[in-house]
Amino acid sequence: MTAAPEPPEVIVRTWLHRVRISSPDPVMQAALAYLACEPDVEGPEPSEIQIRVVPAGRHWRIVEPGQPDTETLGAEDTLAFLHGRLFDLSLTDRPGAPILHAASLVKNGRRILLVGQKGTGKTTLTLQLATRGFTLESDENLFVTGSGVAARPRGCRIKEASLPLLGDLAPVIERAPHIVDYRGARIFNVDPRSLGIRWSVAEGPAHAVILLRANHGGLSSLRDIPAMAMVRGLMGEIGLQVGDRTSGPARLARLASTTSRFDLSLGNIEGAMRLLEDVVASLP
Repeated sequence: MTAAPEPPEVIVRTWLHRVRISSPDPVMQAALAYLACEPDVEGPEPSEIQIRVVPAGRHWRIVEPGQPDTETLGAEDTLAFLHGRLFDLSLTDRPGAPILHAASLVKNGRRILLVGQKGTGKTTLTLQLATRGFTLESDENLFVTGSGVAARPRGCRIKEASLPLLGDLAPVIERAPHIVDYRGARIFNVDPRSLGIRWSVAEGPAHAVILLRANHGGLSSLRDIPAMAMVRGLMGEIGLQVGDRTSGPARLARLASTTSRFDLSLGNIEGAMRLLEDVVASLP
């Protein structure tokens, strides 16, 4: 009797690695799809890492060459461990670089960063802009580097509560792999290309930084802000790597002083998109 073929492996990219994750168990493999992330990444050919998640009695064993085996209790525990492992790999790609909680989009060769706390509407605005001709790099994390920024590859994570704001995109998003949070709400891992969005990652300069302030139900408005106000806003959304207490803040200050700087009160999405399209058109 011929054995059934194993489900296809999940591929996760970092800047310098291509991680292939697989399990012989179809249910576990379906859960692992939540980690999938394979944008176009500018740079050298990545090194390959193979990770297997295999049954081990009532547990699961994560097997990676060169690493000690790890046992987990189920799909949720397995995903949490692999999230941490993949994040650590990303850090080794960019040692010492501070990590900014921000989205990055490119249009006409100009890169804009959207910086805001969770709940401000950053991902919703990012996806809507990306359907208007912007190339999406990231909706979550950027490394602040010596030559600008470099997005940390990751699929778009979209909360179920955001679906009513995403119009025709919502039915496609609902077919994406998802997890369920502690409140019972779904969080989807979306490949932007499934929405007709170009998804690529390249290191380079930022041309404008926009601080987002939630104004849900209101109008959207934009104003210029000085460099020091931008630095204060960025400091609340930055993570510094171990041993990086001087160069990290210096890179933030350089980012704030060498870009166009704006504060966006984010209310009506259509109004916000028009404002940001005008910003891009005005950049030198």
